[in-house]
Parts: sequence; C-alpha cells; structure tokens
Amino acid sequence: CKCKNCKCTSCKKSCCSCCPAGCNNCAKGCVCKEPASSKCSCCP
Repeated sequence: CKCKNCKCTSCKKSCCSCCPAGCNNCAKGCVCKEPASSKCSCCP
C-alpha cells in the first residue's frame, strides 16, 4: 500500500507508514490497517 497525499518527506517511511496530508501529526506515527496489502488508512 502507498500513502496518499503525504507531502511530508520526514514521514515517508515503509509502505505501511502514513502521515496526514497536512503533516501536522507526523509524530503520532500513523500506520496502515492490517493486513499490509490493505488500503492505507492514515490518521486524521
């Protein structure tokens, strides 16, 4: 899965790590829902 609308370069981690589009909550460590093949679900 790939993170959508992730413009924060410091948040681009593994395929199942997401950051919110606004990059304001990067430190919260948003992750995809399991399994890894599922769609990416980033925190609000």
